[in-house]
Amino acid sequence: MKKFSILGLMLILSACTVYKLVPAGNVEVGDAYVISVDSSWSKSEFGHMQTYTKDGPALGAINVSTGVNEKENLFSGQHASEPPPYKKDLSLIELQQFIHDSFVAIGAERIEFTEIRPEGFGKWHGIRAEFDYYTKSGLHKRGIINGAQHDGKFYYIMYHAPALHFFDKYKPDVEKIFQSVRTETDA
Repeated sequence: MKKFSILGLMLILSACTVYKLVPAGNVEVGDAYVISVDSSWSKSEFGHMQTYTKDGPALGAINVSTGVNEKENLFSGQHASEPPPYKKDLSLIELQQFIHDSFVAIGAERIEFTEIRPEGFGKWHGIRAEFDYYTKSGLHKRGIINGAQHDGKFYYIMYHAPALHFFDKYKPDVEKIFQSVRTETDA
């Protein structure tokens, strides 16, 4: 049983999570921002994270955060090792390290950022990072995160899926969701 990684356990437990169908349209994310989805997705909620999926979380998930507070973790739930706590007002490089170390804490291996740059999150100044990683069982996955630090919290939308086939399958939908973000200061 020890060979069972925490990441694998999270995937199994997420299969037991209650999902509800969210129709196309605008979706409020906490009280901070709104996203738009062009089609129906299945959604679950745990802690500060909402998870959207079409084929199941193991084959592709969009994690949408209602805001990571200072001293909270990027991911809600169990971790393989001690995850780093979020600290407000991180630099771009410190945010990259926070994301990297958070993935390591859930059991990801060989994480490599292929791109990280400033990019808006609604009207807020934010970041965008693309990365590759492997699960303990050797599955190659890809991910994209777009987020911003605002009022002492880190808000983000992150998509991750197996690199072979599934990542590209919903990437255009995810890009539309990134572009649809409307923060509470948008008029």
